Amino acid sequence: MDIVQGGGKRLMQDLEKQANGEIEKFSSQAIKQYFKNQTDTAPEILESETRMKVAPYLNLMGYVTFKNGKASLTPESKAAIFEKSRKYLTDTESIKAYEAHVAAAEALNEMFEHIRYHQSIYGLNQYFSIKNDKWQIELLANY
Repeated sequence: MDIVQGGGKRLMQDLEKQANGEIEKFSSQAIKQYFKNQTDTAPEILESETRMKVAPYLNLMGYVTFKNGKASLTPESKAAIFEKSRKYLTDTESIKAYEAHVAAAEALNEMFEHIRYHQSIYGLNQYFSIKNDKWQIELLANY
């Protein structure tokens, strides 16, 4: 919760204390000073990294209910999150692209039903190649 509510300040203090403890183990003052200078910028870097990783989840915190130390989502919150996450296709080109995408997936599923040696998605290059920006069948396919 420190990262969400306190911006990670306690975590930063703990990490800084740990880093300083490790730095003090060096006998050379020059090495100690070098690493202390490095750690001066570490909190800003770590805070920025933490903020970037946590930010997408912070807007969901309003949907979370805390009770007896446990977090949960109400059915209404789940429905609201799903609605907020949906993407509605409204223009003709987007709808056509979606329908073509579905048709391509269905065609690939149909094709793989008839191929003895089921390949993973990474094996698609055994069946297809791209020439002149167009997909073509690969004649080396093992049916």
